[in-house]
Amino acid sequence: MTGGLVEALWPREDLHFLIAALGSAAGLGDASAEIPKAPAGLEGSRLSEWIMASAALMKSDIEPVRLDGVTLRDRIRSAAPAIIETPEGFLALVRLKGTMRVLTPSGKIILTSIEDVCGLVSRHDEQLLQPAVETMLNRCNIAGERRQTVRSAILRQRLHSKRIGTLWQLRPLRNSSFISELSGTGLVERLLLLLTSHAIETVLFLSSWYVIGQGALAGHLDVDRFYQWSLLLLCIAPFRMLTMRMQGKMAISVGGLLKKRLLAGALNLDPATLRAEGAGILLGRTLESERVESLALSGGMTALLSTVDLGLTLWILTHTDAWYLLVPLFLYAVFLVVWLTVRYRDKRSSWTISRLTMTLELVEKMTGHRTRLAQQKPEHWHVIEDQQFEAYERTSIALDRHLVILSRLTPRCWLIAGLVVVMNVAGSTTAMAVGLGGVISGYQAVRRFTQGLVQLVGAQIAWRQVQPLVEGAPIDENPTRPYAVFHQKCGTVVETHGLTFRHGDGRQIIGSEELEINEGDRVLLEGESGSGKSTLASLLCGLKIPTSGWLASRGVSQKELGMGTWRKQIACAPQFHENHLLSAPLLFNLLMGRHWPPTKDDVGEATEVCEELGLGDLLRRMPGGLSQMVGESGWQLSQGERSRVFLARALLQRGDLVILDESVAALDPENLRISLECCLRRAKTILIVAHP
Repeated sequence: MTGGLVEALWPREDLHFLIAALGSAAGLGDASAEIPKAPAGLEGSRLSEWIMASAALMKSDIEPVRLDGVTLRDRIRSAAPAIIETPEGFLALVRLKGTMRVLTPSGKIILTSIEDVCGLVSRHDEQLLQPAVETMLNRCNIAGERRQTVRSAILRQRLHSKRIGTLWQLRPLRNSSFISELSGTGLVERLLLLLTSHAIETVLFLSSWYVIGQGALAGHLDVDRFYQWSLLLLCIAPFRMLTMRMQGKMAISVGGLLKKRLLAGALNLDPATLRAEGAGILLGRTLESERVESLALSGGMTALLSTVDLGLTLWILTHTDAWYLLVPLFLYAVFLVVWLTVRYRDKRSSWTISRLTMTLELVEKMTGHRTRLAQQKPEHWHVIEDQQFEAYERTSIALDRHLVILSRLTPRCWLIAGLVVVMNVAGSTTAMAVGLGGVISGYQAVRRFTQGLVQLVGAQIAWRQVQPLVEGAPIDENPTRPYAVFHQKCGTVVETHGLTFRHGDGRQIIGSEELEINEGDRVLLEGESGSGKSTLASLLCGLKIPTSGWLASRGVSQKELGMGTWRKQIACAPQFHENHLLSAPLLFNLLMGRHWPPTKDDVGEATEVCEELGLGDLLRRMPGGLSQMVGESGWQLSQGERSRVFLARALLQRGDLVILDESVAALDPENLRISLECCLRRAKTILIVAHP
């Protein structure tokens, strides 16, 4: 460990200063937020909860990442800005640009290496293994330079899957401005470098042909001009490579961020909205999300680079003899492209709506196809589809015709008009050559500009369909307060006062509900269908937000505790049709809501719960046991087995309160008895929702 890293370590009592300083240095969050000092004795998950609550207080997001021997180097390499836990203290990793940069408690930024950071993090675990490793090396008579190599290899193998620390990666809030998130990835610097590189490349290309053209028009090409021309062409290569490199980096950063936003939004969509929209609309949005990324990135870069070409073309045209005709004509051509693009946008919007409507109708009718076969005559089965296809064909033909005019005829009209002007106005051979060069350059620039605008229009229309996914990740208006993580543990697990809930249409489902559930209570909630039982359960576990009233756990209101912490304390197994198995290993489906990857103790606890719920025979039948893939493309479970997996998932979350919303309705009497006994034994406090 270097002396610089010793200086850079932050003591545990200054952890609140570290979070604020790191956010300020990284340009994330509110630097004026006051973070309270961390209580003494913070370890493990409690430490992570406090750090995440402190980051939320300054309007930032922070994610804990497990560090083990196999992922240590890769995690640290891509972590900045981040907090790294070490046995001696904490490191504040500011940014990575070729070298590691670490923020010290004195406010300085020092340079270090990834080897030093990894060595500092794993030093304590390596020291524990050192005696056994040295004994092994002595027995094998390994000495000299080879000893150090073998020692390092053995230590890496021993620490391969062992947890050796935690890293907390600081990020913007998930629903912060998309532009602000992009700026944090270095987009502005890359964009300026891209434009500069492309401009230099274009100037060098024009200069090369100016040199060779000047010699050709003068009537002789000497060796010096040929060398100048060749040198200019060679100079283009590095700038072309730089342009392509910047385009690739921007595509990766923007595309990756867009995928994260879409995923976060999709995971936070309201279940009621999903059921109302249907599978057809969701399929259409999924298809459009891919178009947003491909069209926006390619079209945006093409349109952006074409503006450089347009500017250089305009400069060339001002140096021709017919500039008073060519410049207005060129500007009119650009204006015509923009005007036609606006009209093209309207036509493409109608075409997209028609296409997505067909997708919706197709998916929905596939679901009820058997009913149609039974109730309609064969000649009427596809009448509506035929009408939709005819309307779609007419819309497509009109769109294609307009696209031909926009992307093909408009640039060629400029080319023909420009050539006519140059041929009739140019007074000399040199002037004619310059004019022809300007016209041809303008043709290429207008064509490229048109191509970029067309792609951007497609991306904008696709974005309208995808936008609900991005907006599906709402900001947590009530982030967890740091002091709420360590509030006084009172006996009241959940209490409500004046709790009400109304649907979007104004119908009141819950009115002035008063409820108190203390630790150790076993509560049975009965009621007729539509009486609001499931709605109350959704309010208690944080799946729905109450319209009014007060909701608290352990003496702290939901507003102060924050939705993230609230949902960790209140576990719920929703109704069967609202619960799902992902196409993933059974262990992953069981431990959803807990950290991943699991530890050995997590696997053991999951196995015990499954055995207690009567799923032992299922585990022994499956070839992979808990690692067996389940879901749509994996091992198929019966309805009763799925119900018990949902019960196990809720129990394994270790919540202060476990809510079972008609989760045992699909079980036979014997499995019902076994499951209820397990739930009553495992859950500290339980609320069961059932029909009378």
